[in-house]
Amino acid sequence: MINAFALPGGYLMVSTGLLNLVEKPEELAAVLAHEMGHIEKKHMMRRLIRMAGINIILSGDRYAIGEISKTLTSNVFDRRQEKEADEFSLDLLEK
Repeated sequence: MINAFALPGGYLMVSTGLLNLVEKPEELAAVLAHEMGHIEKKHMMRRLIRMAGINIILSGDRYAIGEISKTLTSNVFDRRQEKEADEFSLDLLEK
């Protein structure tokens, strides 16, 4: 699997498939900067709240918790969020 994704709390997950794919450190830095953009812009938390709703998060319902877990491990963001993460990564890489 070739993937990287951001998790709440500022964690980044990077698959060994991605590590094996990159040929230069700059390629990995670009991917990490993009994922950092998702963290900085709080995309996952906004998506989680929008999809599950704060009441479900606080309910303790096992089904709801399972759905929240799926959301946390999914790396699907909307186009606006992807653009924001791209812009963040470009600014970070320029610095």
